[in-house]
This record gives sequence, C-alpha cells and structure tokens, in this order.
Amino acid sequence: MSFLFGTQRAKRVGSFRTDPANPHCVHPDDVLRVDRQVLLNGPVALYGPAERLRRHVAALESYGYRCPAFDCGEWASEADMHREVAARLEFPGYYGRNLNALNDCLGDIDIPEAGGVALVLWRFDQFARRPGVRAWDVLDVIANASWVHRLYGRRLLGLVQSDDPELHFASVGARPVMWVSWEAHKPAEPGAAPDTAG
Repeated sequence: MSFLFGTQRAKRVGSFRTDPANPHCVHPDDVLRVDRQVLLNGPVALYGPAERLRRHVAALESYGYRCPAFDCGEWASEADMHREVAARLEFPGYYGRNLNALNDCLGDIDIPEAGGVALVLWRFDQFARRPGVRAWDVLDVIANASWVHRLYGRRLLGLVQSDDPELHFASVGARPVMWVSWEAHKPAEPGAAPDTAG
C-alpha cells in the first residue's frame, strides 16, 4: 500500500513540475537555465574564461534579463565603483555613494518579472587588488539585495569575471562564491550556443 502511495505521489509531483497549465511548474529545460544553475549555489558566481561568461550573458538576455556590464579594472577606487554603478543603474540623486546606500538602491532597482537583472563585473580581480577596496563587501551587498528581490519573485545575479584563477572570497549572503564549473556537464544552455570551453 505504501508503495502505491509513493508511486501515486511521484506521479502527482511529476505532473506538478511539468504541467504547462500549472503556473508553478518547472519545465525540464528550465532546470538547465543559466540563472537557475547560478542560483542553486548562490546569487554571485565567479567566472574565469571570458567567452564562457559571454555565452551565459547571451543566454540570460534570451530569457529577458537586463545585463549591465562594468569593467571593474577601470575602477581605481570604491568611489569610482559607486560613481559608475550609480550612473549605469540610474540610482537617485540622493545616492550616498557608500555600501549601505548601495545595498538600499540595489534592493530597489527595477527588475523585469519575466527575466531579471544580472550585474556583469568584468576584471573584478583588478578591482579587488586595489588598496583599501572592500571587494568582498560589494559582492555581499549584491547577494543580500538578491535575497530581498527573490522574496518578491524577482532575480538579481552577480556574475563576476576574474583573470586570476586564485581569486577567492568568503561566503556572501551566507552562501559561497563558487567558480562556475557545472556547464561542462551538459551540452548547452537553452538559448545559447554549446559550451566547448575547457
């Protein structure tokens, strides 16, 4: 009897996950989406090869994401970071240009419900090496803002590219910042070309 119950329950769960009439269903292809794979480990992910990140950004854009990109290697200080982020994300004029203000404004940015926002931080390792820069704190702010948005069904990601394979950060938003390696185990992300990078 318990076996039948388990089988019936599995069928119900299976139909719940794939029933297109159910607004909470998960299509099998969705499991492989870049955003879902990133969010499984946390909202901030480290990338090495630039081409891999470009493919993932293309996939996210195909899902309806906005992907503002920043060349962090050009930021000589935190003040430069605040200046460019505020301008590109159209923060209000009263933005305080500090980490608390960054946390507040990232928590308030407009995120399309159909997709999301992915902040693409190129050459973040160069910014992280600048004296006095609190690079970990910037990633932690992104992670915390992401959790706030997810409470309302919206997605905010931080995609961090580094040319230094030794770059590591402590956990942010109580989740680890992990190198992206899962894409090597599947042929392609829906909406993107096959990943052939090693």
